[in-house]
Order: sequence, then structure tokens, then C-alpha cells
Amino acid sequence: MVCEDPGKANGGVAGIGIICAFTIQAGFSILLSLWTCVLAFFWEPSAESLKYINKMLALINNIQLMTGIALLIAGIISQNQSLDLYHQHVIYDTVSFTGVSFSATLLGVFIAIGSTTPPGDSQDKNLSFFASLLAALISTSFLMTIFVILYFVFVIRFGNALRQWDDKIAGRCYHFDYIASPNSSHPLVDELYLAFTALSSFTVLFVGLPFASPPHGKFWKWVTRQVRTALWSSAPYGVRPWGDSSIRAYIPKILFTFVFFAAMFLTFLQYPLHLYMIIQLRRANPHNAANGGSEDKWDFGQVAALVLILPVVKECIAGYITIED
Repeated sequence: MVCEDPGKANGGVAGIGIICAFTIQAGFSILLSLWTCVLAFFWEPSAESLKYINKMLALINNIQLMTGIALLIAGIISQNQSLDLYHQHVIYDTVSFTGVSFSATLLGVFIAIGSTTPPGDSQDKNLSFFASLLAALISTSFLMTIFVILYFVFVIRFGNALRQWDDKIAGRCYHFDYIASPNSSHPLVDELYLAFTALSSFTVLFVGLPFASPPHGKFWKWVTRQVRTALWSSAPYGVRPWGDSSIRAYIPKILFTFVFFAAMFLTFLQYPLHLYMIIQLRRANPHNAANGGSEDKWDFGQVAALVLILPVVKECIAGYITIED
């Protein structure tokens, strides 16, 4: 069977500007995290260098978090209004870049912890209740929690929508010429793709959540300190400045490091995967433009999404100049 009508065009959730913004920011995160690895393992980076790199990673991650939350809210609202499967798939692949960006930030945090000083909250200030509340509301961990909840809701509803696949009903299918074989079973292959990529993204998000600029609260500080200390004690002997060099202590550290970097590598592989899916989905469904406008039109939303990249570029240039000095 061939999909008769994948639905109308919707530049608000699948516009070229939004996709470019997420793609570029996630690419920046991967490059910066790899740069952190190179500095940590082949040179002796200064604390200031690592500080600026992690600052840039945090900035990219926060911008992508806020944009991702906005896109997920728009997608969930549109799902209530019978958003077609094609656009749900594009939204899913687009917001999944946030998981890639966050894994890059987590990798930078791991290297920074292993290359500078042990974690701790000695510099935390005692804040009033109102100040603590405000600090919690603007923290990265709070934004990440909101994103994870919305992401989970969207994934569940997208999975339910896939089960209603019907080639004869408009919006209940899409063309898959470049992402699956002509004889593939739908929605089975789509559900397998969703399960694999979502599980990988959720794993990284949950593991890295305690490192995402925790709110100023005693309980959360305690939880974060325990997790960071556990990570620090498991860090490889060659990365952190001190530690037990016996074989019995060295093997678990090597195993932990292997698992950690394997998880990061698996998440990084999702970057070309999601990018390929978005490109090929748009390529296979070009007639959407004939059903309600063009998704390649550069309207205010598309331009605004790309303008958000400018602070990232500015911070990267400023960080490079600082490190060079």
C-alpha cells in the first residue's frame, strides 16, 4: 500500500529554520565536547579553559532546552488537534537533538570533574526561601525536568498515533521512500525506531539530570553531591589527579569509563541518524507544500529560531579568544 495523503504543510513545527537551529546547536555541542576530550587527554588544560568550554556547552544546552520545550508544547497541543504522523515524526527527530546536546554537556562535565578538582558545594550560598525558589525555577535541572516530562508525553502519544497507521486516511501515514524498504511493515519498523532512539535519549537524560545545575535546596544538593562523588570515585586513574593504583581498584574504573563513553558514543550516533531521518522525510513528502503552504518559507518563526544561535556563536568566539590569550 502507498500512503495517499500524508497531510498538510505545517511550517510552525517542521520549518527549515527550526530544524537548522536544532541541527547546528547539537553539532556545536558535539564539537565542543570532543574538543574537551582532546584537551583533557592530550594536553594539560587550565581550569579557565575548561570553564569556558563548559560555559559554552551549558549555553547551547539551555537554548536548545527552551526551544525544545516550546516545540514540544506546540506539538502536544497540535496532537490534540489531529497533528499528522509526518509532522509528529519530524518533531520527534528535531527535539531528540536536545538529548544529543545534553549528552555532550554531560561528557564535558565528566572531563571537567576528572581534570580539575573534586566536586563539592563549598561555594554555595545560603539563600532565602524566595531566592531559593527563584533559583530553582531558572535552573537547568528544572528546565530539563520539564523537557523530560513533555518529551515522555510526546513519545507515548506519538507511539499511540503510529498504531493507528492507515494508508487511506489523510494524516495517518507518510511516504518512507528513503528511510525504509518498499516491503517493510508499517508501523512496526517505525515503532522499533522510536523505541530504540527514545530509550537511548531517556537513559542519557536521566543519568545526567543530577549534573544539570541543581536548584539551591539542601536535599537536592545532597543528592547531587552523592552522585557526583560516586562518579568522581569511579573516574579512571589516568584522568583524575589521584587515586588507588592497585589492579583491584583500576579494573572497575576502566569498566566504568568504557560504559560511560560507550553510552555517550551511542547517543552521538543519533545525531546523523535523526538528521538523516528529517532530511529524507521532508524529501519523501514534498507534496505537503501543495496542501496548505510551504515548509521552506522563511517566516518570523524560522528566522527567530536561527537568531537564537547568535549568542552561541558569540560565546564560542569569546571563549576561543580567551583560551588563546
